[in-house]
Amino acid sequence: MEDTIKALVTGAGSYIARSLIQRLVALGFSVRGFDVDPVDNPVADAEYLSGDFMRAGLLSDMVRGV
Repeated sequence: MEDTIKALVTGAGSYIARSLIQRLVALGFSVRGFDVDPVDNPVADAEYLSGDFMRAGLLSDMVRGV
């Protein structure tokens, strides 16, 4: 059984989301960030996806395993 808590943060390129991602990673969460555009300054140890979530398949990729 996996004990790591997983989190998905949308709008990952924003200041508030970046701060949240940093905090979640520091607390030991497995974090996936999502934004329409690629994130310029990603947080280490977080995974990122970008694109239009209305595109077929991207939404399922975004939430897979979370």
